[in-house]
Amino acid sequence: MDEPCTLLPWDSEFFGFPVACVTANVLTEQSAAALVDWCARRNVKCLYLRARSDCAETGRVAASTGFRFVDTRMDFELEAKSISQHHSAGVSYRPACEPDLPALRQMARNAHRDTRFFFDGRFDPSRTEDLYAKWIDVEYARKDGRVWVAEAGAGQPAGYASCHIDSENHYGRVGLLGVDASHRGRGIGRGLLNTAIEWSLKNGFTTVRVATQARNVPAQRLYQAIGFRTIEIANWYHRWF
Repeated sequence: MDEPCTLLPWDSEFFGFPVACVTANVLTEQSAAALVDWCARRNVKCLYLRARSDCAETGRVAASTGFRFVDTRMDFELEAKSISQHHSAGVSYRPACEPDLPALRQMARNAHRDTRFFFDGRFDPSRTEDLYAKWIDVEYARKDGRVWVAEAGAGQPAGYASCHIDSENHYGRVGLLGVDASHRGRGIGRGLLNTAIEWSLKNGFTTVRVATQARNVPAQRLYQAIGFRTIEIANWYHRWF
């Protein structure tokens, strides 16, 4: 019999307490009771649920069993043979290098405040900033990916986009995308996204996926303007013990 939840080693180590995720994407009264028992036996402190957004019962059961809604995730997909180039005046795009990392970490600490970890209210805000600073390091170290940097004068990074290849499912995945507040409104986000898509195409993958939050309307508009289409909407819930 499959386990109802999965312990998350990376999250658990980072936050310093056991974190798990529900295996299924729907809940019933019976399955919710089993989750609570499973977590109690493993001393889980926080349980994630990525739920189907079209299941009304799941929403009701989640609310009645201690889960709190924290986010709506939107997944987008692009099928492309080529990508139209977009160049912002005075901006160039290149692979990140190790000397960029301090600036990228600092940028990442402030660029993702619309995500579920900040909206949860129970994670320490400074520790959540650390999460995204660490995430950039993880993306930079990937053997199957690349972090791209937008450079706007004096060699200083103005933004970043991480991407990697999902060879099993045969698509490219854009991970973190962020632009420094002082450089927003210049089309840098679009230039970074195009650069990541072009890298995926050069590696033989014509399907590219990216995700964002429903509350992040600017990101949605950017993806839709390039040609991405919505393929999935899911609701994130957290249950604290």
